[in-house]
Amino acid sequence: MAALLSRNPDRHGPVREGKCTACHDPHVSEHAHLLVREYAAGFYARFSPQQYALCFGCHGADRVLNESGTAVTGFRDGDRNLHRLHVNREKGRTCLVCHEVHASSRPFHMRESVPFSDSEWMLFINYERTAGGGSCAPGCHAAKSYERGRVVLTSGAQQQGR
Repeated sequence: MAALLSRNPDRHGPVREGKCTACHDPHVSEHAHLLVREYAAGFYARFSPQQYALCFGCHGADRVLNESGTAVTGFRDGDRNLHRLHVNREKGRTCLVCHEVHASSRPFHMRESVPFSDSEWMLFINYERTAGGGSCAPGCHAAKSYERGRVVLTSGAQQQGR
């Protein structure tokens, strides 16, 4: 852990504050890795709030429940919530697909790469932050970009994303 933290300055809140017990029980737990709550740890998981109990203990569930991302996440295209798009589905991607849980050298704890579907094959995420959003070009889909201020067409009228 010391080596990981020395190389990665963008630390998750509990790690930054030295509060490992926010996520881990140091003595015994019925969950993997001595976690205090359920955590979807694989590449894919059918979404249910229970699967993400550890994350939702601090991060609001509205990040993946609301279709509109306005006011709940910066990961949105106009007001389309892109966390929901990736996570809240039958074969959803877990938080681990894009985010490091302890620390990262990238903003928002973004990963450089992720092992594809529990294998040794690494997918580089190629995340790039921009002033109004960002982009990624992983091996799981074509390069995509998002802009929080993108104009979204709805019912023939234009609506400015926030």
